[in-house]
Amino acid sequence: MKTAELIFVPLPETGHLLSTIEFGKRLLNLDRRISMITILSMNLPYAPHADASLASLTASEPGIRIISLPEIHDPPPIKLLDTSSETYILDFIHKNIPCLRKTIQDLVSSSSSSGGGSSHVAGLILDFFCVGLIDIGREVNLPSYIFMTSNFGFLGVLQYLPERQRLTPSEFDESSGEEELHIPAFVNRVPAKVLPPGVFDKLSYGSLVKIGERLHEAKGILVNSFTQVEPYAAEHFSQGRDYPHVVTLEIVSADEIATAVRSLMDSDNPVRKKVIEKSSVARKAVGDGGSSTVATCNFIKDILGDHF
Repeated sequence: MKTAELIFVPLPETGHLLSTIEFGKRLLNLDRRISMITILSMNLPYAPHADASLASLTASEPGIRIISLPEIHDPPPIKLLDTSSETYILDFIHKNIPCLRKTIQDLVSSSSSSGGGSSHVAGLILDFFCVGLIDIGREVNLPSYIFMTSNFGFLGVLQYLPERQRLTPSEFDESSGEEELHIPAFVNRVPAKVLPPGVFDKLSYGSLVKIGERLHEAKGILVNSFTQVEPYAAEHFSQGRDYPHVVTLEIVSADEIATAVRSLMDSDNPVRKKVIEKSSVARKAVGDGGSSTVATCNFIKDILGDHF
C-alpha cells in the first residue's frame, strides 16, 4: 500500500507544539495511509527546551519524527519580543526560511528519488505564523494547509484585518475601545477593546495584517475548535466566499472533555478533594478542541487525493 508523509512546521512554543502533536497523532490513528509525520523544529531563542519537549511528547509515537533545525546566527533582537511578539516571531521565521527551504526540498527529493517506494510527501501543515512558507510549498509542488492553534474567533479577526487595513491603513487607537466593529465571522458587533492587544500596536498590527493577507493562499485551514461552541463562525467559514476550505478538527472530542469534567465533579475524586482542602480558586484551561471526525477524514482525503 502506498503511504503518505506529511511535513509539519509548528511554532516551537508550548501551546502550539502540544496541539500540533495531538493533531499529528490523530491523523496517524485515523488513516493508515499516513505513515509518517515529520516535524521541523526551529530553534527559538526564548524556548530553548522545545526539542526536549517534542522528543518527550512523541517518544511513544513511532510515526512521528523530529528534525531539529540549526540555530540561526542573527535572530531578531530580544527586545523586539517585549514590544511586539508577533513581529519578533515573523522575523524569526523569515530568518529560518533558507534552512527550512533546503530541508523541505531534501525531504521531497528523497521521497521522489525512491521511485516506486511506498512513501511520498503529500503536503505541508504550517502554523498560522508560518504563512510565508506557502511559497516553499509552491516551489516543491506541495499543497500548504494552515493549522490554526487558536479558534474560529481569532481566524475571523485575521480575515477581517486586511479588509480593514484597505479602508483604514493604521492600527486601532486605544481611545476607540468602545467602538463596535462589524466582523463577518461574529454574530454580533464586536467592541474593539476585546480584540487581541496586538491590534493597538503599530508593529504587531502590521504583522497580524500580513498573516491575514496570506491565509487565502493556503489549500485549506485547519481550526482547533468546536463547531458546537462557535456555530456562527463555523457556518461563516463553511460558505467559502473566496476563502480556503476550513476544517474543524477533533483534537479533543467534546465527549472526552465531558467525561473528564464529570470525573472531576465526583465527590470521591482526589483532585476535587485537594482543591476543596486548599480552598484555592483555580481554573484549569481545558483548551480548544475539535468536534468533527468526518471533517478531519475529509481533510485526509483532500490531501492524499487519488494517489493513495
